[in-house]
Amino acid sequence: MTDNEKENITVEAEEVNDFQEFKNKLKDRFTKKKKSKWHVVKGKIIAITPLVALATFLLIGFLADTWHPTWLVFLACPFVPIFLSLFDGGKKEKIVAFVSVVISVAYLLVGFLAHIWHPTWVAFLLIPITAILIGSDKE
Repeated sequence: MTDNEKENITVEAEEVNDFQEFKNKLKDRFTKKKKSKWHVVKGKIIAITPLVALATFLLIGFLADTWHPTWLVFLACPFVPIFLSLFDGGKKEKIVAFVSVVISVAYLLVGFLAHIWHPTWVAFLLIPITAILIGSDKE
């Protein structure tokens, strides 16, 4: 066996080891991890929120014939996940959730009290900007 052939075998063995490491990293990354009980409950609450909001809207709308203010129950759809993320997750997720709540409440207050809906919607752009700037705890 020549030296060149020995080098080729060594390179091939290193490539196989690197491939095994790569394969193990991919496996670890894409293997489903068992979720905590809280995450399962949280996911179910978030999933059922739109149905509860719709049922509430239709029930109150048909029984009391008050469709206009009742549409506000649909605000539960974005607020419930934001509210629940305040109780878990990392510090950065809590900051984004808090900013989301503050901007939403400010938008509604300015809209209802001052009737300035148009330019204030731009404040919602601060939510993804905040999320991008502070990053994620999962990195």
